[in-house]
Amino acid sequence: MKQQDILGIVINYMRQKKVRTTLTVFGIMLGPAAIVALLGLVGGFGAYITSELGSTGVTTIYATPLPNFTLNNNVVHTISGMEGVKVALPYYTASGTLTQGTQNTSVSIYAVNISAVPEIIPNLKLQNGSIPSNGFYTAAVVGYDIAHPNITGARNISLNQVITVNGNSGFAGFGGASASPKSYSFLVHGIYAHFGQALFLSPDSSIFIPLSGGILLTNDTGKYSGILISATNASSVSLVSSELTAEYGNNIKVITVSSILSEIESIESSISLILLAVASISLLVAFVSIVTTMYSSVTERTTEIGIMKALGFTSNKIMLVFLYESLIIGLIGGVFGVALGTAGSYGASAVMSHLSVGSSSAGPPAASSSFGGSSSFGSSKGAGFSGRSGFSGGSGFSGSGSSTISSSSINITPVISLQLILEVILLTITIGVLAGIFPAWKASRLVPAEALRSN
Repeated sequence: MKQQDILGIVINYMRQKKVRTTLTVFGIMLGPAAIVALLGLVGGFGAYITSELGSTGVTTIYATPLPNFTLNNNVVHTISGMEGVKVALPYYTASGTLTQGTQNTSVSIYAVNISAVPEIIPNLKLQNGSIPSNGFYTAAVVGYDIAHPNITGARNISLNQVITVNGNSGFAGFGGASASPKSYSFLVHGIYAHFGQALFLSPDSSIFIPLSGGILLTNDTGKYSGILISATNASSVSLVSSELTAEYGNNIKVITVSSILSEIESIESSISLILLAVASISLLVAFVSIVTTMYSSVTERTTEIGIMKALGFTSNKIMLVFLYESLIIGLIGGVFGVALGTAGSYGASAVMSHLSVGSSSAGPPAASSSFGGSSSFGSSKGAGFSGRSGFSGGSGFSGSGSSTISSSSINITPVISLQLILEVILLTITIGVLAGIFPAWKASRLVPAEALRSN
């Protein structure tokens, strides 16, 4: 008897037992579906994080002062002269809210040498306007999401428009916030094109002002929040990191993009192994399901097996009949399981892309002038910054009491490679064959006379 004849017998029997075959296949599907869905999402999340962090630049190094250490101009000068350092940008940072339409949008403010920011974030480009000079401390370049708010009733921000930010927190490392809310006004000098998330900062939801603005507001030429460093090349990152550690020890916390990417890859691998182990439980269930089905098949077909042996079927041919049946069940379960897992992975990704993570605090909008009630834009006293009380150099930003809404979402594309698909299907087929070996062997060992007499 030819192989195709044996396959014909198997397929014909499976058609006769449609319900049992379908239920068995369904039980097998869950294993490969879980593996494909989970590994696809983990791979997609890892690719998303890697892409977002990589957009900052693998040569980027972040250095922030720890308590009781002052990151001043002397430190910046020393770091700038280290071997392997291409550029070192000190910065001040603060957070606040910008009223847009019916909502208050959370924004971050960075006082930095704006013209040198592309050295740290290479793909950050201007969409409109230009970079203000360092002396124009009331000018600002705003991120894409700030200029193009997706909020009901909110209008797009245009060049030369004055925007007012209500302070939440002052520049890191400078005293506390004042008892009364402060607000600061800036003249929009430029608008960045859409960028996406970068490491530790989001250009799209940030406002960049010249470094002189931070110096004026803090009434100090130093005590920076941190320093952004760009190494000359990727191989120089570890050298610069070692130099910083050797020079400042535990006074400065050093974080490199490349080290974070390595950690993410390691974590992704660990999570994948854990999820694979969990999903393997369903494969064990599939194994038991096939064994049970094949045993039932052998029991029900004892007489048929006796007839086939009486007609000249060898023990090997009888064994092949049942092995083919378990193989086909495993193949169908694997294919449909991969399809189900792929659909589930993309479905979960679509749901996550529509979910936003944020927080809100209700309260009536605070009534204040553009400058915390103390001056007007462009005046000699505060030049739009409420005198010298801003950004935690004097008394810092404080809450405005209005409702604040901050939200973000992530767009993950599952990573389901052809290799993963083939490996999962092959694994399911292997489980099917292994599960069918003993029942097939038992069927092949039946004595024809006893098999016929069992009816």
